Amino acid sequence: ELTVQLATQKALGSAALPALKVYKFLRENYGIKTLSATMANVSFNTNEAQWVYKHTGHWPAMNCVDFIHMGEPYANYSDMTQMIDWWDNNGIVLACWHWRVPVAEGSEAKDFYAKNNTFNPANALIPGTWENQFIETDIENLVVILKQFQSAGIPVIWRPFHEAAGGWFWWGTGGGETYVKLWRWMFNKLVVEHRINNLIWVWTTETNDDSWYPGEDYVDIIGRDMYNQASATAIASEFSAAQ
Repeated sequence: ELTVQLATQKALGSAALPALKVYKFLRENYGIKTLSATMANVSFNTNEAQWVYKHTGHWPAMNCVDFIHMGEPYANYSDMTQMIDWWDNNGIVLACWHWRVPVAEGSEAKDFYAKNNTFNPANALIPGTWENQFIETDIENLVVILKQFQSAGIPVIWRPFHEAAGGWFWWGTGGGETYVKLWRWMFNKLVVEHRINNLIWVWTTETNDDSWYPGEDYVDIIGRDMYNQASATAIASEFSAAQ
């Protein structure tokens, strides 16, 4: 039997984690099988997965949701029907967060792109700053959503703060040291403080980003985002570099 351990498991000291079964499945099939996946249509649904099934007769193995509109009145993250149905039908759930923050102090406009805002990730870790007040409130809202998954017994492959070293998102503008602190802050908030035990943590690598790695105690999987790649050789090279 394959013996594995999650970062969450290390922090909580418990082997009885909902995510462990999924993590073992991924480890056992690494290099053997490829799992297909779809991304939700903007937010919290299986719309794209349904489109794939309609046109192919097959469901993807995984479906990814995004907490991009958390806190907006038009976004309903409390309706877990599609997520529960997906899991009950042997689908794997992933989640990411294009974290929209105020573009400036006191502004109602929000964005996740660095070029569009003045949000300082270093300040976000300093109590008393407006940036810190915002992320502390937002993380509590996230906890409510993630605990819905936990209560329903649904493990989540969790991919926050992606593509950081690229610098185009606000969480990547403070350099590697600040980024690592931000990642560990989130991990400690969700896992240690709120005891969320159903997450499999995915860190997304870029190029020349060794100093951005949060550490083995905070990461379960390393992934890589690639766009508009027509060359299988280039993709294989990136895959090898990430191992």
